[in-house]
Amino acid sequence: MRSSISLKGANKLKAKIDIIRELFPDEVMATVLEVALVDVETYAKREANIPVDTGRLRASIHTKYDKKPQPVTKRTKTKLSEAESIKEGNVPVSQRSYSYKDDDGTEYDGTLSAILDDFSVYVGTNVEYAKKINREGGGGDFSRSKLPKGTGEAFWDKAVENGRINLNKEMNNLVNRMSKIAEVADRLARARSGGDD
Repeated sequence: MRSSISLKGANKLKAKIDIIRELFPDEVMATVLEVALVDVETYAKREANIPVDTGRLRASIHTKYDKKPQPVTKRTKTKLSEAESIKEGNVPVSQRSYSYKDDDGTEYDGTLSAILDDFSVYVGTNVEYAKKINREGGGGDFSRSKLPKGTGEAFWDKAVENGRINLNKEMNNLVNRMSKIAEVADRLARARSGGDD
């Protein structure tokens, strides 16, 4: 199951993020990863009301990323650490496979085939009935769930929208904080060099 999340109405914000990304690449990646772990993966598993029969779909959703960022500011380090502590699974690209168990202990291969580039993460599932549950909800012939038909409908859409909203908010916060840091660093550099223009 795949959806991309972009910044809403973000030409100005995107331009600022491109500059911040050059100056503070790990801060940007840590923010993207935090949103993926908390606002998409964890939200899909805990808040989006997935119908649960065996727990397979819920357990299969995970975040894949290329490498763990090393943010420099205390706030970003703390937020990333908190995000990692509540996540229920992540798969670095170096790991060739991802396996998980449902509530009955049956093991499945959940490997995501996504190829990642810089500053991207992938949150998803390879469970074949995920799209159908997202479209129709539980209670169909593909689910023995005791939950009413329609339960869990749009669970993935809700998680993606939650991620989009929070990515916009977090990127705005990041741009503001990193811009202040860059301004202070620039003033210090000018003061050290004796220039004041």
